[in-house]
Amino acid sequence: MKQERYLKDDGTDTIDKWAATRSNEAFRDIMFAQVEKYHDRLGKKDSIVSEVGKMADYMNRWLEYEKEWEEKEANKIYPAVSAENCKCDYCIERNSQNLSTIKYR
Repeated sequence: MKQERYLKDDGTDTIDKWAATRSNEAFRDIMFAQVEKYHDRLGKKDSIVSEVGKMADYMNRWLEYEKEWEEKEANKIYPAVSAENCKCDYCIERNSQNLSTIKYR
């Protein structure tokens, strides 16, 4: 859940900025480090309940981005490769023979 006090005028916060400006792997590293920070200080700064709540918040936000990325990947449309542009040995050979159609094995 986004904390109201951390929101910018456009409704985003630092976690949103990390997700938008870093690679997925870098974002994962950041989120893991944040969770680890709260884990390492359990009972030392704030109550355990408070620290676990902060870890859960980071993990839930992380989960939402993972779901979003997974959905985008599942819906990704890859451009078709035409036989003229294909670089496999079979197509190169067939293209060199100037055949207009390619019969696949």
